[in-house]
Amino acid sequence: MGAKAFYSDPIDDIYWTLVEQFTIDSKREIEKLVKEVEPFFKKHKKHFSFYLTPYDRRRNVDKYLKELGYKITAKDNFMFLEKGHLKRRDLSLQSGVTLKEIKTDKDNEIYIDCYTRAYTSNPEDAYFNFGAEGVYEGIYRKTWKDHSLRKKMRKFVGFYKGKPASCGAIYFGNKLGYIAEVGTDNEFRRKGLARAVSLVCINAGIDEGCSVILLGTEKDTPAEKLYQSLGFVSKTVFWGMSRV
Repeated sequence: MGAKAFYSDPIDDIYWTLVEQFTIDSKREIEKLVKEVEPFFKKHKKHFSFYLTPYDRRRNVDKYLKELGYKITAKDNFMFLEKGHLKRRDLSLQSGVTLKEIKTDKDNEIYIDCYTRAYTSNPEDAYFNFGAEGVYEGIYRKTWKDHSLRKKMRKFVGFYKGKPASCGAIYFGNKLGYIAEVGTDNEFRRKGLARAVSLVCINAGIDEGCSVILLGTEKDTPAEKLYQSLGFVSKTVFWGMSRV
């Protein structure tokens, strides 16, 4: 196997947007790929990144990209909750905080609105603009209407004094759970909402029979500290490299 880089022409991935895996074995191959990728994303008016595993870095893919003007713009820490920490949690919600599981189309629209506000309300966030351009709105509507996919997810909204303020989901299958989309509107942060949503996702994963629950979050951030406090352990760090 060679190293991995990502992009894709079909814009219909359910869980990734414009993503594909490539095998890269040399500097010459990465140069060729860059010449293909850059015009593609320029056409779609989108930014893009090469996403590198530790294996890729051992093969000097990051070095080749740096020589082409790319810089490390993100470090995603993939964290796991396993035996010893995989147990139901007492939610102990802070005053004013309530939780609701998504059950209807109307609920899902509230979830989408929360997600959009959570990921566009603070420019200093690591994942700022993930909710922009309506890309994920379309994905979340599509997956919700597909009943075969809906059976593999549970989604939650956190409310503060009755106002939708936070969201999060767990996707599961083959005893593996993946927590994603946890976010809080900047207006309602530091009220225990992200913690509450994360805990209810953990409990849902356990109820669905997951023996391992994982997630990815930006390294050296408050989110990483939150997940460490919940018992998640880092297993590997992926690098995102982009032209700045």
